[in-house]
Amino acid sequence: MANHKKRISGKSEGIGKPKMTKDERRAKYTQIARDRKAKQVAREKSIKLVCYNCRKLGHAVSECPEQKSQQKMQQSDVKICYKCGSHDHALAACPSMRAGGKKHDGTLPFATCFICHLTGHLASKCSQNEKGIYVNGGACKTCGSKQHRATDC
Repeated sequence: MANHKKRISGKSEGIGKPKMTKDERRAKYTQIARDRKAKQVAREKSIKLVCYNCRKLGHAVSECPEQKSQQKMQQSDVKICYKCGSHDHALAACPSMRAGGKKHDGTLPFATCFICHLTGHLASKCSQNEKGIYVNGGACKTCGSKQHRATDC
């Protein structure tokens, strides 16, 4: 019994780790739980990812094992407007898209298709793409088209 008291008293004298306060303990374990949840979410997200190059699940085009060349992958890392070629903005913010208050005509001279690797269009408009904008298959619920969603029908 005397040995037991010595161990307890030894720890309270500062021989071991300093005791954490309740708030420190809460913060530590809350952060551990958040990190664990973030890893789980990232893992689930990567499982649902669809590569636009090979159309397989589990990775993005930047990590595609079937990437044709490293040059094409490096080009996709650079932000560029597909409409005017500017490096200052993306396609959605292009001033020439909104000229006259109407949508663009569909020509995108600076875009490179992930399906056929030609320039001038995106994969959703590619003639070799049987799935259209529906990567996992499917079609517009209203008219059956593979080129738009039901909300845009």
